[in-house]
Amino acid sequence: MTKVRRFFAASIVLAAVLSFVALIGGGPAMAAGSSSNSKDNPYGLVEPGVLLTGTLTDAPPNVYLKDGKFTGFDNDLLVAVAKKLNLKVEFVGTEFSSLLTQVARGKFDVGSSSISITEARKQTVDFTNRYDFGYLGLIAPAGSPVKSFNDLAGKRVAVVQGTVQDDYATRKKLNPVRVNDYNAALNQLRTGGAAA
Repeated sequence: MTKVRRFFAASIVLAAVLSFVALIGGGPAMAAGSSSNSKDNPYGLVEPGVLLTGTLTDAPPNVYLKDGKFTGFDNDLLVAVAKKLNLKVEFVGTEFSSLLTQVARGKFDVGSSSISITEARKQTVDFTNRYDFGYLGLIAPAGSPVKSFNDLAGKRVAVVQGTVQDDYATRKKLNPVRVNDYNAALNQLRTGGAAA
């Protein structure tokens, strides 16, 4: 287990704080940090003392950008935990489809987002303990004949690329319209590019 992973596992217990949604890249990618595991950077962070965090800008209430500030439950919890550990958090907006890869390759120390833990994703990054759960939701325009997931056969369905929703649409052999973020998915509905 790398020092960064041990650091987060221990810090959550020592700080007596709930787990936060953060992905911790594993293995060789951690060595990409500036002074990897030296005395001034015991956690092997990209920049000593700074938790460089990839996050989304448009997924409230968990992660989003408001008045130029990254906020939301996941981001606020991450800041609170980092503060107890005397770390500063620096957020960088990114697309969900590349977030896990960016963490694994060492571009970010962690990723903050409401990310579903899957076996495939565990092969790329490590996860903190779960503290949140969710279900797939369905949004359709008012008056639409789409009322449930059973009504999706043959319909174009907007999904954010790389999400569990994307995986669901693929497994169910729907007609997914893959987009980069949630705003683009909603725009597909508004413009008639997707039925749900």
